[in-house]
Amino acid sequence: MTPDLFETTAFAPSSAEDWRALVMRALKGATFEDELVSRTDDGIAFGPIADRVPGASLRTRSHPAQPWTISQRLDDPDLPRAELQIEADIGGGATGLSISLTGAASAYGFGVDIDHLPKHLATIRGVQEIRFDAPAKDLGTLLDAIEKRPEDDVAHVDLGISPLAEHAHDLIARAFDLDLDGTVMRADGSIAHNAGASEAQELGFSLAAAVEALRMAEQIGIDADSALAATEFVLSADQNQFLSIAKFRALRILHARLMELLGIKELFGAHLHAETSYRMLAQRDPETNILRNTIAVFAAGIGGADSVSVLPHTLALGLPDRFARRIARNTQAVLIDEGHLAHVLDPGAGSGGIEHLTTELAELGWQVFQQIEGEGGLTQSIQHGLFTARIAEKRRARHEAIAAGQRTIIGTTRFQPTRDRPMTVSMERDPSTMERGALSPVRLDEMREAGEAA
Repeated sequence: MTPDLFETTAFAPSSAEDWRALVMRALKGATFEDELVSRTDDGIAFGPIADRVPGASLRTRSHPAQPWTISQRLDDPDLPRAELQIEADIGGGATGLSISLTGAASAYGFGVDIDHLPKHLATIRGVQEIRFDAPAKDLGTLLDAIEKRPEDDVAHVDLGISPLAEHAHDLIARAFDLDLDGTVMRADGSIAHNAGASEAQELGFSLAAAVEALRMAEQIGIDADSALAATEFVLSADQNQFLSIAKFRALRILHARLMELLGIKELFGAHLHAETSYRMLAQRDPETNILRNTIAVFAAGIGGADSVSVLPHTLALGLPDRFARRIARNTQAVLIDEGHLAHVLDPGAGSGGIEHLTTELAELGWQVFQQIEGEGGLTQSIQHGLFTARIAEKRRARHEAIAAGQRTIIGTTRFQPTRDRPMTVSMERDPSTMERGALSPVRLDEMREAGEAA
């Protein structure tokens, strides 16, 4: 289809002003801004129509010739059951594994026992990537297990050492000595997201964590190029399709800006992992979470994630069973193999709405990063309660909007099922395993329940 085709149609030419006049007539006295312009948590205005952006730059995956990695979660503390899951996941199309150890940020009350890790590592074959998420106390044991693991065909290993972890400096030094193919450090914005952060706050947190990691690497003699290449970025993808697409694209802009300021001559793409949002999962009508996850994976894939992990739709209820895990895995497989999402590089490029959100989020994310740096860096900002207080403000405003009915949770605050259908999980969650701190995850439906209890 060519632009000439439109010139020969019978439609009369029209302008944005013509369209606006028709809209105002339909609004019957209501204001355009109140009815048709929404605002994000960061105050970005998003209208119903936007001009395309010719010649927009592409924001692509690090390895654009390949689909993103289907990184299936492994978080079951039961050894035999977890071994069966590994076999089923790899046989069912997973091209990577994300192993969450007990007590890790991404374990959400469950997690693989650190003592079981050597057995799992001896079993895993035929995946492109293994990611790890371990609590600070187990990072040394994790490195021991990695060092002793048998030879395998895994091409990429992400150790996931947070610069906020205790003894991170020594752990990073030891990890670099292992000389693995993959990443050593992790700048995990999903922690901020699930604690209540806005999109810009999540981006700023990620960038500040990366800079904190670079400083530690510099202290052990690792140059900026090598340190940044050894840093994995993690963002959450949620049910807000356009914002999630723009957020992932904005991270690549910020990564490029950081490289320029560091004086890195040969620019390279960020290694960017997506995890679907824990915050958005609901306990009531949990099948609705399948739709939320599908939108989130779509957005992460379109936005240029290198790998994606899907939190199964029953995770808010307990440890997901085999069926929920298969749905999570197949959500990605369908979008890659049947939706062909990975065949087009950055399809959001040039879209007026997506480009507007991307640019605004990049600028606001950079401002959040600068504010954190002005407070002495991420560690200092968190220790003094500065960044966490700002997250709490966003979380409180979101809570109030849900309580007032200005925001809805489908299946929870609107269109509730007449009765709750029974759901099976492999294991109930012990509430004591979910610590409540300034950066602990809080689901949106938990905010609603807290409001009702009050």
